[in-house]
Amino acid sequence: MDLATLQNLIDRQAIDDVLQRYARGIDAFDFDVVSDVFTADAAAQYSKYPEMIGGPAIARFLHDHTQSTSWHQHLLTVVEVVIDGDRATALTYFIAHMVAGEPGETVTVQVGDYRDELIRTADGWRISRRRQFSGLKERRSL
Repeated sequence: MDLATLQNLIDRQAIDDVLQRYARGIDAFDFDVVSDVFTADAAAQYSKYPEMIGGPAIARFLHDHTQSTSWHQHLLTVVEVVIDGDRATALTYFIAHMVAGEPGETVTVQVGDYRDELIRTADGWRISRRRQFSGLKERRSL
């Protein structure tokens, strides 16, 4: 295996780790972790909501939108990662199970995908741009 192929595999795993860390952060209600997977100037738009700028603003938005949720679990499938030097794009499908209200109540399911742009930083790969599409109606063509 040549060095370029090895570096590509290392980068792909590091990108997958960032995407999975995001899901773990949300599921643990740890919004410091969520903020950390984004760059300070990241842009993110979730479904129909306005775009937000910066990891802290994105984490606050997600914190505010999970206040009525007592439990959730995000299952991610990283479908495609394309690396170009210190930049990358990723397409990730998600299934999110959630309980609003008390544990033991009805579980709802949300499906969709994340379209991300990532950059290599001094602290590793971070999401610099995210667009999230929810549900089947919102699904965009690849």
